Amino acid sequence: MSEKSVSQLLMQIYNKRRTQNPRYSQRAFARDLGLSSGHLSELLSDKRLPNKTTMTQLIRKLGLNGVDVDRFIEAAADSKKRKVQRKLPVVLEPEQFSIVADWEHFALVSLMKTKGFRADEQWIAERLEISRSRVSQILNQLEQAGLIKRSAGKLSSLEGNITTTQDIPSEVIRQSHTQRIGLALKSLKKDPVSIRDISAITMPANPALLPEVKKMITAFRRKVARRLGNTGKCTEVYSLNIQLFPLTHNVETEE
Repeated sequence: MSEKSVSQLLMQIYNKRRTQNPRYSQRAFARDLGLSSGHLSELLSDKRLPNKTTMTQLIRKLGLNGVDVDRFIEAAADSKKRKVQRKLPVVLEPEQFSIVADWEHFALVSLMKTKGFRADEQWIAERLEISRSRVSQILNQLEQAGLIKRSAGKLSSLEGNITTTQDIPSEVIRQSHTQRIGLALKSLKKDPVSIRDISAITMPANPALLPEVKKMITAFRRKVARRLGNTGKCTEVYSLNIQLFPLTHNVETEE
């Protein structure tokens, strides 16, 4: 295991060059590496990992050889491993989920990840359109569930996505879904179509394929979340609700 990530190694090299030439800028560093300024910025902030082509280019442009090359490759592998670990969902057990089942809890956690977030209870209350006392209660419950940390007036949340157990009957989870469906109905009545999408499709269905379709829906949800949430320009919090349910009842199975 290496002690440094790719971003740290690049920053170390950049700072060394800055020491030798105080006028040396990140723009100049990017030019010398054959990268755009935006690409270098994403590498330095750990928002992006170098692929094989970029790794080869960096090794050549930096003039690395021998042990330094091994160290650089090992750092890239470790960075990738940490990124994968951060993406692994945090699964809440029903007892833990019951503490934070209301929609406001997950909305607040998501709000913490938006641009311009303020760790101010009044600001949070206004953004979520709830009372300040409710915000205080939610923060305490999120901290109790281990989903956020509070220190010196600052708030931080878990890196990974949060999910619940799958296909296990739970009254708490049912109530949570009921709340979200209610929020969708509220949005249907008050929000313009330009900022929402509520649609439906009716189809004949083969129930035997439901396990496969559920996996497809899960993959779709995560793909949408990655696309909307990983741009670094998030300003709002959205909820994606997908309802797939039977409109017919099998009389034979009910008898």
